Amino acid sequence: MCPCIHFDPIRAHRAYGVPDRYEFVPNRNADYLNVFDVATGACIKRIGVAKRPDVTATTADGRYLYVTGDYLAVIDLETLTVVRTLALCQ
Repeated sequence: MCPCIHFDPIRAHRAYGVPDRYEFVPNRNADYLNVFDVATGACIKRIGVAKRPDVTATTADGRYLYVTGDYLAVIDLETLTVVRTLALCQ
């Protein structure tokens, strides 16, 4: 198991980026990830990701967020943009 990933199996559909900054919530009925500002509670952005996004995890350094769906999307947490996609095994 890679020690560089933070994963919460109890709340696998949620992940935390930079502490006290953003909350990430996948929309399983669509193809985007909702980004909420923790300070205001407002949805500040929708990031297009794989169909039926599900599990999210952050890197230990808090730089990237991984989102699974029909592929793996890697999101830069500074720019809140997808920087890479990877195919998943079938």
